[in-house]
Amino acid sequence: MDFSSNRVQEEELCKRENIFVLLVGAMAIALREERHTAIMIPEGEIIELMNGPFDGTRLMDVRYEGEMIMMFTDDMKTHTEVVTKGSA
Repeated sequence: MDFSSNRVQEEELCKRENIFVLLVGAMAIALREERHTAIMIPEGEIIELMNGPFDGTRLMDVRYEGEMIMMFTDDMKTHTEVVTKGSA
């Protein structure tokens, strides 16, 4: 029995579950010119969670438009929705 295709499908699903859409705008922290700067991520933007699950830390590493930023865990819990295959 070949389980390699199942493993690949599971890995793709795990990666897919790290993609979220922002339901309302939210503040994030980005490193700009060697300083941490508050930025706003607009409603409807797609973000990728880099260090899940939602484990209680105050800030989570997220990729937005190719840039690594930090978002508040509470905002991730309340202001996002997982992007499913049918909605992408």
